Amino acid sequence: MIPKALPRQHVVPHGKGWAIRPEGSTRATAIFRSKRDAIDRAREIAENRDSLVVVHGRQGQAFLGPAVPSSIDRSELRQAIRELQSARSGPSARRDK
Repeated sequence: MIPKALPRQHVVPHGKGWAIRPEGSTRATAIFRSKRDAIDRAREIAENRDSLVVVHGRQGQAFLGPAVPSSIDRSELRQAIRELQSARSGPSARRDK
């Protein structure tokens, strides 16, 4: 048996603010001034309805779940970038050029 896909709550741009819109619906569940507030409320709705949150950027790009940029702590992001750069440069890379 194939499991049913979870429904999704989309956080989308709406005028000068952000809206929560259930997947497949043209009407917003709620509208917020800040993206952060919209994401927080969408997560509450998703938790109550056993669904996922998809956050869209101003240009329409979508981020699913924990990959939502605004939910990533900046210090964690900086550390991850440093580790990635360090791994790419490898032990043979020279920094004194």
